[in-house]
This record gives sequence, structure tokens and C-alpha cells, in this order.
Amino acid sequence: MQELKAADPHDTEAETIIADASYECVAMAQSPDTRYPGARQAEKQRPELKPYIEGLIANDQQRCGRLVKSDISSADAKSIVGMYAKPASDGSMKALAIQLQYSNIDAMPNAALAADVQRIIASQDPDAIGALSNLMGGRAEDRSAAFGPVSGTETQQYAWLMAACQMGMDCGPGSSLLRQYCLNAGVCGYTSIDQVISNNYLTPTDYRTAVAQSQQIILGAMK
Repeated sequence: MQELKAADPHDTEAETIIADASYECVAMAQSPDTRYPGARQAEKQRPELKPYIEGLIANDQQRCGRLVKSDISSADAKSIVGMYAKPASDGSMKALAIQLQYSNIDAMPNAALAADVQRIIASQDPDAIGALSNLMGGRAEDRSAAFGPVSGTETQQYAWLMAACQMGMDCGPGSSLLRQYCLNAGVCGYTSIDQVISNNYLTPTDYRTAVAQSQQIILGAMK
């Protein structure tokens, strides 16, 4: 982290990585007994998951152990989101998507919001599109003018996430996203985001709809 902070202040990728590291590791600022609530609950319900969960926790601690205490000791959601402001203004579409996720989008005019959404999609950046998926569900309800026709429901939110995975975002067994689903939400024991979605969040019918819509999203982004 210190090496990244010492990098060129105009290095948008480094700025985004620094923000991502703080975002991923903010739980380290909490006391140890309050970390990983979802995973601990999942372990109580399914004791056979203990080796899997302990492996994820060890991985998380190893990754976040690279941050010195001063990097995360005063971290909170507001300050971390603020770290994305500069890379977003410098052209990082992932940073822009995360900023929008934590913004008061209800106060944003459709035209301005649509322009940002289209910039993110046009970038074809799978990580940016994955971050954008968090806005494509209920928060986009009745705002197709801003978010486009594939938006407004939980099914469509997961269609965007699945599209991001298919476009190259890391959604496999070693991914940060899969790890956080377990550690924070208690959705444990899976080897891909696709499994997480199909087994926990969508009915079989809605899952098939999401798969079809994810292909539409990819084709639209590649135009």
C-alpha cells in the first residue's frame, strides 16, 4: 500500500487499487470478535463448512495483513467511498460505478445519470460493469430512462453481475467477491458467483431469464 501511495499521483490504476484495498479490508478496523458475521453464522448452521470458511478467513487476513494499521484504523464507509472520487474524475470507470453506488441517485437527473451509466458500459471494463450491477436492481426501478431497459429488478441486477463475470471479472473460487459473499453474507461453500446466484438468489425461472439477459448485456456492451 505504501508503495502504491508513493506512485505517480496521476496513476489512475494505482488510485483505484488503493481504494479497492481499503474497501475490501475495512473489516480489519473492527475488533476481531465482530468480524465475519455471515461466515460464523453459516458455520453454526453447517459445521461441515468450517474448513472452507477458515480457509477463506486465512486468505482474507493474509491479503489484508499487507495493509499497515494506519491504512485502515480510521477507515469508514464514507471515507473509503471518498477515495474513489479522484480516480473517477481521472477516468476510472470502476471508481465511477462505485461512486454512483453510494450516491443519492434519486437526486440525479436522468440525463446525467444515463450519461455516466453509458460511459461505464461503453468502457467494456468487466470490473466496472460488475460494480454497476449493484445499481441495476431495485434502485433502478422505474428509471429505465437512466439505466436502460435491462434494469429495475433483482433478476436484472444479477444479469449484469453475470455479464461482468462472463466478460472477465474474477468470479471464481479465489475471487474477492466470492469470499465476501461468504464472510459477510454467509453464502458459503460455492466455487463461482454463478452458483451463488442460482442457488441462493433467483428461482430457476428467474435464473434462466438472467442468463438470457446477461447475453443481451454483453452484446450491447460490445457494439
